[in-house]
Amino acid sequence: MNNALRLAALAASMAVAATPAFAAPVSASPAATATVTIVRSLTLTANQNLDLGTVVIGNTITGSETVSLDNAGVLTCGLGVNLTCSGVTQVAKYTATGSTGQSVVVTVATSPLLSGANSLTFTPNAHGNVVLAAVAGIGTGKFDLGGAVTVSGATKDGVYSGDMNVTVDYL
Repeated sequence: MNNALRLAALAASMAVAATPAFAAPVSASPAATATVTIVRSLTLTANQNLDLGTVVIGNTITGSETVSLDNAGVLTCGLGVNLTCSGVTQVAKYTATGSTGQSVVVTVATSPLLSGANSLTFTPNAHGNVVLAAVAGIGTGKFDLGGAVTVSGATKDGVYSGDMNVTVDYL
């Protein structure tokens, strides 16, 4: 019986020696935090089209000149010598809606203005960011956009028009 007891003790000691020792569980210090921001889908509505008015190209124009309308609606008609600008001008007006208090960035791509087979490059003004303020419980931001075209003596007569590619996205 003594041998049996010794064999049992030997087997038990081998089992303990073969089992690795486990440390007590340890928590992260400091604990990581999980965060999520929930926002409403953005919508963008064009409320008014941009109009640079009528541009009369003088007979003495030799280079090119730029007609521009800034975001506040101030028109610059070239250098004031070879161009005459008239008619009603207006900036494009937009309304972005989404989550109140969020900032959105306004992006505007350069696009062509077409008159039949003829085209002019339209360069929109940069706008930047808009903060969506609470209006009747909805985050709303209004902004205006102007832009510019460059004309020369070779520019063909016509009414030039095209879509403005404007997008908004949360910052």
